[in-house]
Amino acid sequence: MKKGDKIVILFIIIFAITLFVGTNKRNIDNKKNQEKYVVITVDGKEYKKLKLDNVKNEKIEVKTKYGKNIIKIDNEKVSMIYSDCPDNLCVEMKSIEKSGDSIICLPNRLTVSIESKVNEVDVVLY
Repeated sequence: MKKGDKIVILFIIIFAITLFVGTNKRNIDNKKNQEKYVVITVDGKEYKKLKLDNVKNEKIEVKTKYGKNIIKIDNEKVSMIYSDCPDNLCVEMKSIEKSGDSIICLPNRLTVSIESKVNEVDVVLY
């Protein structure tokens, strides 16, 4: 191996490390500056909007002319724990925690979603 080959290999290694550290630092900074909100809408109109930071074991009861739902917020996760709709699919859904996730109760015309200014990336394909 010649001296020029060693310099090229060293340059590639330094470039790869710099790229890796820079990309990870940007992702960590985005998550720190991200404010998440729980938005509850009934029949397309905003019912309630809550900041998701440091909410511990809070239950929100939503009573409308369409029905009754109870939403639980705990450790930045949101779930539907009760609904008086006939099929209860919304209660069976898993809890949501990422920006863009939602729980929908069609019979009661209720939507619970998580919104933020910075969108989280689910998958990156190259």
